[in-house]
Amino acid sequence: MPNIYRTNYKMKSQTKKILKVSGIILGALTAVAGILIAVVLNFIFTSEKLTPIVLEAANRNLNAKLDMKSVELTFFSTFPRFGVQLTDGTLVSKAIRDTLWQRTDTLVSFKKAVAVVNPMDYLRQQKISIHRLALEHADIYAYKNKDGIANWDITVPDTVQSASSPAGDAMNINELDIRQISIQHATVTMDDRDTRIFANLWDTDLTLKANMKKGHSMLAVDFRNKNLLFWQDGQLLANRIATHLRTDLELNTARHSLLLHDAMIDINGTKLGVKGTVRRDTARRRFAIRTAHPLTGNRTAHDSGEHPEKGGSIGRRRSKFHRHAERHVR
Repeated sequence: MPNIYRTNYKMKSQTKKILKVSGIILGALTAVAGILIAVVLNFIFTSEKLTPIVLEAANRNLNAKLDMKSVELTFFSTFPRFGVQLTDGTLVSKAIRDTLWQRTDTLVSFKKAVAVVNPMDYLRQQKISIHRLALEHADIYAYKNKDGIANWDITVPDTVQSASSPAGDAMNINELDIRQISIQHATVTMDDRDTRIFANLWDTDLTLKANMKKGHSMLAVDFRNKNLLFWQDGQLLANRIATHLRTDLELNTARHSLLLHDAMIDINGTKLGVKGTVRRDTARRRFAIRTAHPLTGNRTAHDSGEHPEKGGSIGRRRSKFHRHAERHVR
């Protein structure tokens, strides 16, 4: 028995030594990797070197003038992935005028922007992966003049075409995966002189997550703002409206269905919650709508039919779901 005890003690001691040595090696490797990354970020890919390169490339490929204080390559703040951080940026559109810029030409200005993407996913799987896209303290001014020219039309047309890439070819994307898009404390202005519409959103926050691929798509949105202003044809139609919208949508194209998970809209403190399903019957050319209102406990169902001989309009005969929904509303 004493020999067995001594053997077990030796095995435990060896196991502890192995774990201790492994921990020391792992810690040393982590420290070395951290030091190497810090050296790369602070001495090789510095902000002073990256900023002029990014600005020159952007201004060459956009019909706009991009200016910013700094461009930094990040790792520790976007761990475990590398990212790009932009500080104090302004994007001025050249779509309307090339010189003597006015306020309406400033498309976007922001305090801080962070982007984390994975370009290898597209090369290996033709998948666009956006792990994080954040914008803080941004002013967005979307302007269209009376001639219909918009300041957001800043893409430069590609006039060079090769035989291997004929006109009309587009990127082949199998999947779009957006883990997080975040906009905080933004002011959004829509000034359309063509249709005489002016809208303004103050202190806007947006969080978005999406995944889009063949057969199935998902979208989750959380949006809120402190004030909404809306003018049309010189008349004030809305003001001092605070909104909050939260919804989770799931689209299944194979089953021709749209699933709404616990959507909520809040307007000046008045809340409305909805969840349900919209499904299309392709054989009968009908839409079946089933909804529930979690805040009130009410449920409704609706089935609308389409007649081919009437150009797809809703038929005169009401379905059982339709009659039940009407009785419920009454």
